[in-house]
Amino acid sequence: MNGRTSLVRRLVVALSTVMVVYGLVAAIAGGITLHREINEAMDVAMREAARRLLPVVVADLIGKEAQAAPRVFGSR
Repeated sequence: MNGRTSLVRRLVVALSTVMVVYGLVAAIAGGITLHREINEAMDVAMREAARRLLPVVVADLIGKEAQAAPRVFGSR
């Protein structure tokens, strides 16, 4: 009976270890995939924001160059 208990115990330990390792590998792979997807989504959002803001910035810079007098803020 002792040999049978030992065999069952080794089987349970081996299967548990395999399942834990498999779970860790799956969690790491999922984390890496999630990180890449979030980075890609942020890159797309930043490109879109740059496309929308570029004309405003250029117009502002051109407008500032056209003004000859410097602006004075806070003087009365």
